[in-house]
Amino acid sequence: MTTGRYSAHLLATTLLIAALALPAGAQPDRDWQERFGRPGAASNWIEYEVVGVAKKDFTVTARDVETGQQLTFKVPPDSFVGQRFTADFSGARQGDRVSVHGLPDAKLDNLKTAPGGRGDAPGRPGRPGSGDATRRPGGGPPGDLADRGRARHEYRITAVDSRTMTLTAVSDTGGEVKLEVDPDAFEGYRFRTRTGDVQEGKSFSLLALNQTPIASCCTLVSGPGR
Repeated sequence: MTTGRYSAHLLATTLLIAALALPAGAQPDRDWQERFGRPGAASNWIEYEVVGVAKKDFTVTARDVETGQQLTFKVPPDSFVGQRFTADFSGARQGDRVSVHGLPDAKLDNLKTAPGGRGDAPGRPGRPGSGDATRRPGGGPPGDLADRGRARHEYRITAVDSRTMTLTAVSDTGGEVKLEVDPDAFEGYRFRTRTGDVQEGKSFSLLALNQTPIASCCTLVSGPGR
């Protein structure tokens, strides 16, 4: 066999082995592509910044960070159930303000645009300091004390009381905590949606970046029991 034919034969054999190693119908990097689109295709995503959250029903107003186009949508309380975050509540007492850190690139489903939820006008400015680039994109400043915790635990949200926006979460050690969420703390929070996913009257998902903690976002109602 000549060198050229041997190389071609070797390549074909390698490709065949690789194909057989994948389950039927599987595609390499399929999960990655499902979450982030084609590799390197940044244009597949639009990044938004929250400019306001209505306390009565958790309706979110956000703006496209590039164009200023406004997006308004409702977040059903059940959407938070199953979400995870890390926090250090050591030393915190009932009534204290606490910070949490959502898991990176967390997916939030079943969101719906509000009537007239797409517009060209940018939302109202954030609260003082929210325009500081050092606060982007997770909601808290770099080096937030909440992220230097000595006893951080991971929590999973198990229930949300929509009347008071109080969530119940259970830690990785079995302790339970209840937190009252302050919607204003989400001003400046950043997330992404896939291009074309947001259509009026239809559900869509967002990807929460969570690169930094959400500072002083909640009031400790009870817990954390250990």
